[in-house]
Amino acid sequence: MQKKACIFALFVSALVGGHVVSAQPVSPLASTMTDQEREFLRRAMSETPYSALVIHTKVEILPMRGKKKSKQPSDVVTEESHIYHARVLETFRGTVQTQIRYEIIVEPGEGAGISSQPNIVTLCRDSGGLYWWPGPGATLDGTPVKVAEARRVGKQLASSKSRSFKDCQ
Repeated sequence: MQKKACIFALFVSALVGGHVVSAQPVSPLASTMTDQEREFLRRAMSETPYSALVIHTKVEILPMRGKKKSKQPSDVVTEESHIYHARVLETFRGTVQTQIRYEIIVEPGEGAGISSQPNIVTLCRDSGGLYWWPGPGATLDGTPVKVAEARRVGKQLASSKSRSFKDCQ
């Protein structure tokens, strides 16, 4: 019985020790950004009218139907609309909101995973609302260093002339 208790104590120590170790910084890379990452974030924010730190709360997947190329009357799913819902933690650019909803059009079956971790999103806008568009649209992990950079870039963009977001169309 003592042997089992000793093994159990070692096991618990290893688990607790693992938690203590995991409380330390994961890696030096988590607290830095490369020049390429900085440029990517700056470009994505400058080419879109809305940027924010969000936590995604839900995603809806809706089939979009189109006509077959042949002259048959039945519709087929040609694309899917992924509608993301998120709670806004901080707005870097655009109208301040507490909740957002945005859409991405994808090929059928593409993943629509959401993370419970904060993310930085850069989105286009039209009369229908916010949407993600390949090229100017981006999603990045909301690490403290990236959030700080997004704040800096957002302030710079706010003080510059507004522009048209032709890549969003």
